[in-house]
Amino acid sequence: MGLRPSHRRFVLTAALTVALVSSGTRAEQNPASQAPAGHAADFTLAAGGDALVTMRFSKVTDPEVLRVISIIRASDAGFANLETLFHEFQGPAAPDTGGTLLGADPLVAEDLKWAGLSLLGRANNHAGDYGDYGMRRTTDVLDRLGLVHAGVGRTLDEARRPAYLETPKGRVALISCTSTFLPASRAGHARGDVPGRPGVSALRTQRIFKVDSVQVDQLTRIAEQIGVSRPRPDRDGKFMLLGNHFQVAASPGSEWTVDEHDVQEIVASVREARRQADFVIVTIHSHEPSNGSTAPAPFLPPFARASIDAGADAFIGHGPHRLRGVEIYKGRPIFYSLGNLFFQNDAVQALPADFYEQLGLGPEATPADAFDARDATGRGYAATQANFESVLSRVQFHDGYLASVVFYPLTLGFGQPRSRRGRPAIASPADGRRIIDELARLSRPYGTNIEYRDGVGVLEIESRRP
Repeated sequence: MGLRPSHRRFVLTAALTVALVSSGTRAEQNPASQAPAGHAADFTLAAGGDALVTMRFSKVTDPEVLRVISIIRASDAGFANLETLFHEFQGPAAPDTGGTLLGADPLVAEDLKWAGLSLLGRANNHAGDYGDYGMRRTTDVLDRLGLVHAGVGRTLDEARRPAYLETPKGRVALISCTSTFLPASRAGHARGDVPGRPGVSALRTQRIFKVDSVQVDQLTRIAEQIGVSRPRPDRDGKFMLLGNHFQVAASPGSEWTVDEHDVQEIVASVREARRQADFVIVTIHSHEPSNGSTAPAPFLPPFARASIDAGADAFIGHGPHRLRGVEIYKGRPIFYSLGNLFFQNDAVQALPADFYEQLGLGPEATPADAFDARDATGRGYAATQANFESVLSRVQFHDGYLASVVFYPLTLGFGQPRSRRGRPAIASPADGRRIIDELARLSRPYGTNIEYRDGVGVLEIESRRP
């Protein structure tokens, strides 16, 4: 049976950005190509990746940590993806999250404000770790502190909505979405007879594996041997097996599709923000295709470019807990992943019973026991150095045009005890050069040149005007 028009999925192609902005005036379609109106003479954004922060840090005296804080504070706005929840563990945890269920003392949010992180993305795969309780409690904490946040709401309309930060240099809009999420945490629209569903602003995607006739025969034999339903391709050659989507094709491969309606709604929010703010930031949490991949999933570059076409001044990606490349598109920066700004997923003070049971631990076990047991399985992040090396970007605009992008290399305490691990510090010269060189390597496929100069990475900009 065919899908309803509002739920059609389409394969991302090189022409996607044209399709996404096919409605509206020419000025609405490509505002980035015109001289922007209403921008302040200068505006600086400090942007980091995931703030998976569970411990207070405002009392830290490490000078290299304080250097990071000073860079954020010296900017007109500071951004990070808030990949934790602020609550007191009084609500029920979600089942089957596949990772650490996150929570932190609400006082930690005060340290984020102290650090100058005034803009927080909230659409991610941990937003629903403690259901509606965790989302609502986090919203209350952030609102009380006056921190601007986007990507979570009581309905999908609210989760899609731009959030606005007022600064002396102008009004900044933030649109936050995620392609990686728990199914139960996806927000839903309200209608006359049913209330909306609280949750995240989701960009639904699907990966389809292409298999030839020989591979179909092999999959059929495997299904028969393990006692599951054998593949039954439909008229388009598509079938499901073990939770994965397949399609019969002439040669093996894969492709990604995205939900057309989700894209249209997010792009509409960007257009709205462009008309209401001086600077527009779009951010996405995307683990796809995997945390081990240094390249984004094929659907992400066209979506990022479509966001720029709709009026975004910067597109910021995060999710895989490691760096990915940088692209300059029509004079606007696209960061496919800035890695981690904080990474303290093994310092959570309380964990639900399910987490212990998955590790074979009984009711007498403590969080430290659980994290020790997980590390022993090799499934924890603590063993991978790349998860503890990232950058803080500082983007400067002049008269609305991109003037400079500087990357400060960060280390987050790889190999240190949990009590000291996960805080960002300016990297040593040797580590810093290696981190920037890796970022430069990942960015070359996008035609982006990043050089290591005097301890930082400097992105070469050919022209201020797109």
